[in-house]
Parts: sequence; C-alpha cells; structure tokens
Amino acid sequence: MKITDSAKKQILKNAQYLLILVDVGGCKGFVYEFSYANSLNNFFLLNDYVITDEYSLPFLLNSELDFIMEIGYENFIVNNQLLKSCGCGSSFFK
Repeated sequence: MKITDSAKKQILKNAQYLLILVDVGGCKGFVYEFSYANSLNNFFLLNDYVITDEYSLPFLLNSELDFIMEIGYENFIVNNQLLKSCGCGSSFFK
C-alpha cells in the first residue's frame, strides 16, 4: 500500500499506526473501518504506518491511502483501481 504525505501526517499526529479493517456493510457489500493504534498486536504491517488483519489484506494490496480535508469533512480514503465503489464512495465491491 502506498501512502500520501497528508495521510502520513494525519496518522503520526494521532498514533504510531492506522488500523484499516474491511467489514461487510454499505450499499455495495464492503466498507473500510479506520482506527488508530500504537502497537502491532497480531496485525500485519502494510508499510511503516498502516496495519491490517488477514481478512482485510487482499482488499488493500495495490492501493493508495490518502487523507482529505474539506470544509466540514475530513477522512481517510483508500484508492484501489481493482475494486469498484458505490456512487457515494462509502462502500465497495470486487
């Protein structure tokens, strides 16, 4: 997983790692869940800043993590050309 400078800055402002998990949900079947972590526990290290579990790993390969800040909205975004997202961009499917 590649990571943009803005995503890296946001992670380091809050913790040592960003934990990204994929869960069933949303209008297209899957959603990303983001939380901060300060230890690896039993997670996989994707790069120096992002960790995940075994289930989520295939959904995150060949992707890029970005962080966007707009008026009234800020969030991490996973860009993956191999997955299709819904119209609102909050869920995805294979």
